Amino acid sequence: MGSSSLTFMLLLLIIFQTYSVYDANKKIWCVFRRADRTKVSKWAKPFQTRIEFDGGWYEVEPARITTMIKWLPLPTIVKSLDYTYLSTRAQDPATGDSTLRPEERKALDTSDDMKALKDGNQQTLKGGVVKQNALQQYMPMITIVGFLILGYLIYTQRGQNDQLGFAMNTIQSQLAKIMQNGGIK
Repeated sequence: MGSSSLTFMLLLLIIFQTYSVYDANKKIWCVFRRADRTKVSKWAKPFQTRIEFDGGWYEVEPARITTMIKWLPLPTIVKSLDYTYLSTRAQDPATGDSTLRPEERKALDTSDDMKALKDGNQQTLKGGVVKQNALQQYMPMITIVGFLILGYLIYTQRGQNDQLGFAMNTIQSQLAKIMQNGGIK
């Protein structure tokens, strides 16, 4: 094997590695750990919201991305997410936990909202008065009066529209007579 063929092979390897790094930067390597401790891996696109492993959906969260070394003909650093069968969320890189953080749990806690909704619905069903401002209170009446005024204006203007149409017909007939007589002298 000559030095030129060795140089050519090395050049091809560098080109292939460069393309692999470029391609890997546009993807996320997702690793799923099953209950029997086997691993299943696949690529995900950064804009995906979920990925499927063993018939279940798992969330793709950019905030939980870590880096790892993957062999794409040569060792390459890629973005990765690590999943277990116990949670639909990837493991947190800081703690290794795949559950919600306390601030996320607090943000998703809807018990206060549900209580307020229940109280409002019960007040409405009992015939309680819901506070409204003046505009909201009178809006249906304002709408009906507006439609009545609009209908009246259209009805009264109808006669003027007929007169305007008659005037246009008169002007057209006069212009036609002038054109037949040879124009204006």
